[in-house]
Formats: sequence, C-alpha cells, structure tokens
Amino acid sequence: MSERIHIVGGGLVGLSCGVELLRAGRAVTLLDSGRAGRGASWAAAGMLAPRFEADFDDVEMIRLLVESQRRWADYADSLHADGRAAVDYDDTGTLFVALDRDDEEAARRWYDFARHYDLPVERLDRDALLDREPLLSARARMAVVCAGDHQLDNRKLVELLRTAFLALGGELREETAVASVEVAAGAVRSLALVGGDSIATTNLLLASGAWTRTIDGLAPHRPVIRPVKGQALALRPRPGEELPRAVLRSTEVYLAPKRDRLVVGGTMEEMGFDVRVTSEAVCELLRAAYELVPSTYELELAETWAGFRPASTSGRPILGPSAVDGLSFALGHHRHGVLLLPITVATVTAHLLGRPLPEVARPFLATHATP
Repeated sequence: MSERIHIVGGGLVGLSCGVELLRAGRAVTLLDSGRAGRGASWAAAGMLAPRFEADFDDVEMIRLLVESQRRWADYADSLHADGRAAVDYDDTGTLFVALDRDDEEAARRWYDFARHYDLPVERLDRDALLDREPLLSARARMAVVCAGDHQLDNRKLVELLRTAFLALGGELREETAVASVEVAAGAVRSLALVGGDSIATTNLLLASGAWTRTIDGLAPHRPVIRPVKGQALALRPRPGEELPRAVLRSTEVYLAPKRDRLVVGGTMEEMGFDVRVTSEAVCELLRAAYELVPSTYELELAETWAGFRPASTSGRPILGPSAVDGLSFALGHHRHGVLLLPITVATVTAHLLGRPLPEVARPFLATHATP
C-alpha cells in the first residue's frame, strides 16, 4: 500500500483522484504539461445538468450522470470546511427557454425525456417564466425547469483541489510533459518525459484528457481520445447591474451566472487542437445571449477562451483498470467532466484501493471500452 501512484493530467479529474488517494494514505505524484487545472477544467462552465446533457438513447449514461449529480452536494461538502459555499454551489436550477415554435418543440422533447426517467421537471408558461426571470426577452414563450440541475464555480473548485492536494502532501510537477509510457511484459515500467528524463512507476493513472493522444507507447491499449473544441466568453456586470438568477439554456447557447461574471458558451467544433478564439464564434454567442437576455448588451466583455473537451470514440467516459497491469484510466468525459467528478473519483479510487466499485459505473470500465 506504500507504492507511489503517478497521475498524468492535473485537471479536475486528476486533482480530485489525487486528493482522495492521499486521504487514503497513498503517496501520489501528479504531472501536468502546464499549470494544473488550467485546461478544460478552467474552460468549463461548471454546470451539473444531467437532464440537458444526456443522450436520450443511452440509458446507462443517463443513470451515471444522474447518480453523479446526486452525489455532488455531499462531495462538495467533503472537500472543504465551507463545503458547497467554497465553490459557490448553486441549486437554483436550470431553465430551457423557448423563443419560438421550434424551441417549444425541443423543450417538449426535453420535458418528455425527463418525465420518462422520473426526473424532476416542470413547465412554466410565459407569465410565470418572466416573473421568475425578469431579465428574459419579451420573446420568451415558455420554459422547462429542471430544479435538480445545479451549478458551481469550476475555477474555484480547481483552486480548492490544488490547495488540498498540496496540503495533503501530494507531489505536484507542473510544466512536466510526458512523452511516452514504457510497457514491458504487459505491465507499466516507467514514464519518459519530454526533455529526456524518466520516472520509474508501476502504478499509473492517465487522466490526461484530450492530450492523451500525444502520449506514445501505449498502443494498442490507449483509448482514442479526440479534442472537441468549445469557445466561450465571460461578461462582467458593473455594480448595480443584474445577472440572470438561474442557468439559462436555449437551442443555441447557455448562460451560467457566477458570483462575478456570466459565462456564455455552447460551441462544439471538430478542429483538433486549434486554440484560436474566432470572431464568428464570439459574435454568434453574443447574439444568442442577447436574444435570450437583452441586458447582456450592456455588460462588459471580460474574457474569451477556447477549451478542448476530451471525447472517446463512443462518447462515454473510460474508467478504471486497463488490460495493462498497473495502468488505469479516467478519460473521455467530453461535456461531463465537472458533473461526473464524484462518480469518477469513487470508481477510479475504488479500483486503486481495492474497494468495491459502484455498480452504476461498471459499464464504463476501461476493460469494456471501445478502443
């Protein structure tokens, strides 16, 4: 039990698994090619929304998303003395707003989907909707409300986990890129770093997100993980300016109000590792935000960014033990990285610590994944 565990990837998944392993008395070294938590984890919007992020046809995935969301409040409380307050955990809910007849049809499908799986959901007519969210456009016709879909500030969560990892004695090696993994006789032996150094290890967790494809030496055991680009922006209110009360979604955009900013996003692009923020995406996001909440026109454009969602071939996460002795995965979370954090931590650390695995996660074990 004293064997050191090496984690490649210092985003929310790597940091959270590291914290849990340290709490269990394991020695942990975490390596990240940049600054821990400043990739997809920093670019996310922090939405915990299984109702609006699920594939209608993937029942196992729906169950995984809902179970992880159910664990979130307690998980947040376990991370810090201030618990949910430390990450601005917000249980106001999510509103899917219809601005025209096509939107109403989409909202009806979401409503029927949620009811089919006994998820808490309700409809609001125009008057009730505008009473609840007075900043909405006068074009708003109705909304579907998912009270169980919550949110938090993912950037505060990154800093909280990084601080906890170091306070628990974890070794954090930032700006340390892994070039390849040496496998011999069916087992992990070492990591080769960019620049020529190497690290001996027999217990490796890959939580390297979209950058997994840049690590050599694991074929044919490495899952195919591709980057799905997403562009987003943040609008900042001046003193006295109001933001929406809840997370708002339409068919084109999401608006996630944080304590000090409004995150606006929604793009999905197959562009490889293209880090550019394009004027087209910014214009389209601002237009869609304005059509939903006209007062966004007055807010300061405070920040723009692009991130890379790590998507597997199946679109599902890939968790737990691989076919290589000593190699485990926590990969392929795509749009669900923040939402799936509690169940990912529970699954991966249960495997590494020899504990029973959550039943709901068994269909997502790496040994069941499509290469």
